[in-house]
Amino acid sequence: MEIDDSKRYVRNPEPVSARMGDELVMLSVDLGRYFHYNESAAWIWKLLECPVTPAEVYAGLRRRFDVSYEECRADARSFLQLLADRDLIREAGEATE
Repeated sequence: MEIDDSKRYVRNPEPVSARMGDELVMLSVDLGRYFHYNESAAWIWKLLECPVTPAEVYAGLRRRFDVSYEECRADARSFLQLLADRDLIREAGEATE
């Protein structure tokens, strides 16, 4: 799935995740993988609790961190694509198995 700015995305409910300080750890039993993410990634994961557009993610990050729009968009979009490639997020409204 390619990230599309016009669509809304939400977490895949399968992975178990927890905050550890400012960071995020996640375990996907389906993938048999463990992930460890930094503070900005943890913030994106929090925003994905409810369906959001990429633009809403960028705006949320810019309220939280002192970062230019261009840098924020590039980094956040790259991370959203990584999450999509790992099936950790899905388009809002898609059925889960």
